[in-house]
Amino acid sequence: MSGKDILRLEALQLKHKRLDKQCKEGHSNYLNDAEIKKMKTEKAYIKAEIAELNKLVEADKDVD
Repeated sequence: MSGKDILRLEALQLKHKRLDKQCKEGHSNYLNDAEIKKMKTEKAYIKAEIAELNKLVEADKDVD
């Protein structure tokens, strides 16, 4: 896994945390359902990409 991939993974993890917080705040502030759904969808895509990058990290560890 390259340094670029590691930086991407870290950025995605940070963005996922921010979206999670925004979703929770959105429920508290009664955001409309469409906006919350959009945030949750984006969060799901990011989570899937994080999982793929984590697989690459684990594969690299197995090779070493």
